Amino acid sequence: MFLDERLEKILEILKNEKKVKVTDLAEKFDVSEVIIRKNLKRLEQEGKLKRTHGGAILLKELAHSSTLEERVINRTKPKEIIARKIIENIQSGETVFFDITSINYIAAEYLANSQKEITLITNMPSITTHFNKNSKISIIMIGGEYNKEIGGNVGIEAINYIKKYNVDKAFVGSAGIDLEAGKVMNFEANDGNTKKEIMNISKKIFLATEYRKLGILGNYKFSNLSDFDTFICEKDKKDFEKIINDGKDEKYKEYYEKEKAEYKLRLLSTDVEKIGENAYKITEKLEMSNEPIVKITYVKILKEGVYVIGNENSKDIFLALFGK
Repeated sequence: MFLDERLEKILEILKNEKKVKVTDLAEKFDVSEVIIRKNLKRLEQEGKLKRTHGGAILLKELAHSSTLEERVINRTKPKEIIARKIIENIQSGETVFFDITSINYIAAEYLANSQKEITLITNMPSITTHFNKNSKISIIMIGGEYNKEIGGNVGIEAINYIKKYNVDKAFVGSAGIDLEAGKVMNFEANDGNTKKEIMNISKKIFLATEYRKLGILGNYKFSNLSDFDTFICEKDKKDFEKIINDGKDEKYKEYYEKEKAEYKLRLLSTDVEKIGENAYKITEKLEMSNEPIVKITYVKILKEGVYVIGNENSKDIFLALFGK
């Protein structure tokens, strides 16, 4: 087997199993452990994995596509919280755009039962029935080609309809956010280009998505994180004050507990540096299988939610967004 073939096979195994061991790979490919370590080192240099003691783990998780109907059925607590936050950020008299997302579908239910008087524009036909008995909400339905997989109207015809309007606020979703590159991603180009136009016509743009999607990748970049005015997730200010005060949030804590036994992961110390108004640099010193690791996270606490930017490679992105 040629080198490139072996590297490709290693990545394939890693994507399926999430982690690999040097001993297992050496046996599988009938080569020495020294060669496998060199292979893993090369793949790490290419940014495709993270070496650990005796093996390697995936660096980034890929998002998985699903239909709108499937996502709406999966009505999780985080989605409910984000939907309520969306409603809190809508004022009577405004013109608002709801992008095609399961969170916006839930938000539409809450909006229909509220006393707010607004004009709602959307390219998601399924939400319009929520407002059949609500005379205070005016609905404008964007036309165009209906995409059954996405659950809404996207593409050039929809974009041409969208260009006719201006809105006060747009609430846009994503499949994932590449923190290090500052990219906001989805799965499909027509949907991504439609989202771009929604953002173009809006005075204020909200990225409304679950916290777990930070660091997850989609197939298509439709925007930069810096293009959004506000990021809304299920976490509140108090959740991120835990990061500032304790140096870690519940997500990190769960990760440490889960990985501690397998990788002998241990949190050694936490340092929090204030680098701007409600902006912090969090440095966590860890030990994984007797190897020192430094994890850096940048956090900006906002009224509507938070921005969280990944590691040291993201510093320039963070400072460009928030400055000192």
